[in-house]
Formats: sequence, structure tokens, C-alpha cells
Amino acid sequence: HQDDMGVELEIEFTAGIDYTPVLSFVKKKNNWVVDKDGSLRGVSYEFITPPADPTTHFNAFISFEEELERTTGYSPRKLITASHRTSTHVHLNFNKDGTMDTLKFIALYYLFEQVLIELADADRKHNTFCVSSNTIPFLISDNIVNKHHFSKGITDKDANKYASLNFSRFLDLGTIESRIMHGYKNALAVSNWLCVLKDLKVSSRTRFKSLTDINNSFLNIPCTDFLAMVFPKSVDNILTQLKKKDRPLKEIIADGYRSAYAILQNAFIVEEGVAGV
Repeated sequence: HQDDMGVELEIEFTAGIDYTPVLSFVKKKNNWVVDKDGSLRGVSYEFITPPADPTTHFNAFISFEEELERTTGYSPRKLITASHRTSTHVHLNFNKDGTMDTLKFIALYYLFEQVLIELADADRKHNTFCVSSNTIPFLISDNIVNKHHFSKGITDKDANKYASLNFSRFLDLGTIESRIMHGYKNALAVSNWLCVLKDLKVSSRTRFKSLTDINNSFLNIPCTDFLAMVFPKSVDNILTQLKKKDRPLKEIIADGYRSAYAILQNAFIVEEGVAGV
């Protein structure tokens, strides 16, 4: 499906327990690929899911947790350890999206990037494996506005592969990867994150005609209403999480607008130039 997503779950487990039955279960039942990741430590695995919608993913996550508890006798909360080394990567499918719809998604992503980062654990901020456009502002101007650099950014798989928004598999798989979210905690938390990203992708395609439309909407609509426009199914969850933060929503979005400025304030250049890439 056009809006299905593939997920990579990095998990470090409590040592001293045999996880072999669980690994076999998710391979057979959920069709997950189980791999080792050199960036993780101890008893750790990377679980790679097939593309699916958030509800299908949620059911698979639940079955994983139930099997984990059934075979070990322990709650997943006691077995899955919190670690700054783990993260959740989401691959969004753009094979059926046109150039302008893809650019609208990129613009909205950068516009809300600081909001999205606030939904993750604090160690995802300024993380070297999740470099935000706020940390390195030239990522946007080099990769999107400048036609030459944009072409290089999507053809060179090593270019910006650790950026918050990673284009390295765009040409061969037609996907763009979001690297913001922290490691797996529970099924609901990951599923909520997938719903946020799906809202963003669907809205970029269906609610805005152009980059100029996004820019005008942002400038003329109150920030909470604009948030609800882009995240219609996730807005309540987002606002609930942001209330726990010290910074007001308007300030967070303002940071995002500064990051997305290179796209939105150069909409004509982007729409007329990059659309031809």
C-alpha cells in the first residue's frame, strides 16, 4: 500500500536468558528478519519488519511481547533494557508518490522536525546517529534547494545516512527513512509513532497543493490548528506529550520553521527546479 511502512527495531535485552524461541517465533509468525547490529551491546538484535500499516504492526508487536513473556516467564518491561544506543527507524514508501508530493512531505517533516524530536527520548537530540536539520542547517539548503546537491544526496548512499531524514535508499527502494525515535519500549508507543508519521505523509499528499500552500497555511493558521491539520489522528497524543515539555508548542514549531525556511521561502525555486530532478 502507498502508505505502508517498514520498521527497524533495535533492542538490547537483559542477559542470562535464552531468547532463541522468541527469535524463531518472530521470523515465522511475523515474517521479521532478525539481525545483529554492531552499534548495540550485550544480548541485542535488530528486528526488521515487512512493510505494513500501523494496525498490522501493532498486532505484530503485541504477539512479539506475548511470546517474549510466554517463553521467558518475565514481563517485556523487565527484559527490554533502556539504552541510548537503540533506536527505531521507519522507512516510508514513496514509490507511488509524485515528485511534488514527496517534496511536500520533506518540507512538512522539516517544519515539524523539532516537534517530532520532542516526542522521543532526550538523547535523540543532537545525536550523531540522528542528525537534525537544526543541528546542521545546511542539510536542507544543500540537499533540497540546490539541485546538484539534491541529486548527489539521493545517489550517494553514504551522504547524510545518519541524518534524521535519510534519503540513501530513495533511488533503489523508493523509501525515505526517519531515524528520530528511540529504541523499542512497548507496542503502543511504537504504533503511536507510526501513526504520527502516517498522518504526516497522508496530509502532505492530500491537504496541501504545493509548498507555497504549506507556507501560507503555516503563516496564517494558529499553530495548534495547523498541527491538527497535519496530524488529524495523532494531534491529541502529540499535544499530551508536548505538555510534559518545558517549551511551548509555538516556540518548538518556530524552530522547525527556521529549519524549513530554505524550502518554504524558496518554494518557487524548489517547485520549478528540483521538480525536474
